[in-house]
Amino acid sequence: MLKKTYFTISTNKIPKNFNKFKIVQLSDLHKVRFGKHQERLIQKIKEEKPDIILLTGDFAEPNRKYTNTLDLINGIKDLCPVYFVSGNHDFRLHGNYEKFKNNLERKGVIVLNNNSRSYRKKDTHIKLFGINDPAFTTGEELSKENYEVAEKEISHLKRDDSYSILLSHHPEFMDLYSKYNFDLVFSGHSHGGQVSLPLIGALYVPNQGLFPEYQKGIYKKDTTTMIVSSGLGYSHLPFRLMNIPEIVVVNLEYIKKKSD
Repeated sequence: MLKKTYFTISTNKIPKNFNKFKIVQLSDLHKVRFGKHQERLIQKIKEEKPDIILLTGDFAEPNRKYTNTLDLINGIKDLCPVYFVSGNHDFRLHGNYEKFKNNLERKGVIVLNNNSRSYRKKDTHIKLFGINDPAFTTGEELSKENYEVAEKEISHLKRDDSYSILLSHHPEFMDLYSKYNFDLVFSGHSHGGQVSLPLIGALYVPNQGLFPEYQKGIYKKDTTTMIVSSGLGYSHLPFRLMNIPEIVVVNLEYIKKKSD
């Protein structure tokens, strides 16, 4: 099964000609397939006619050829710009990660690991940022140093006063995203808990523990909005319970300024 979750972000900070700008987010594919060559997943993405597609980590698994991810990229790379940041499972590729990243880049995917790109429309732009999974620096997925590494990576990103979108695999760094005043953040990693129970929700999420704060959906702190995808795949347990694989669709809506 596959579902789409829709959000509208209404703001007067985006340029007027970015009104109705559509973003599709995919996260945590792992080793899962949705039909031959990912045809069911690709079709659902095509139906949305997105302006950009964001891949927020965990699109590779160790000891696999990640053909499921390359099939997906082949099906979407000509639709619109595609942006990627790494996740902790991508880190597990170790010496093979560069080969995986190079494969993505050869197919036209823009890898935003500790860098940024502007997306221009006419004479205005928004800016997309991405940070590498901190495990690439600390060498450990659950390291206590990951927070400090993430802050260092974020602090080195060159900012301006344009509308800022950050791709980061880990939702538990929400305090950092808010501290550095990102307007909109896309994250994954949680799988929505992978196992979800009625009235309770997710029982456990890595890096957050039991009854996690950031499970899936939309969160706000100060001027920062974060969207956490429950993802497409699974890890550890080979199933998802009461937690349908998710495509996130976000529409930006321009709010007229008083000066307009």
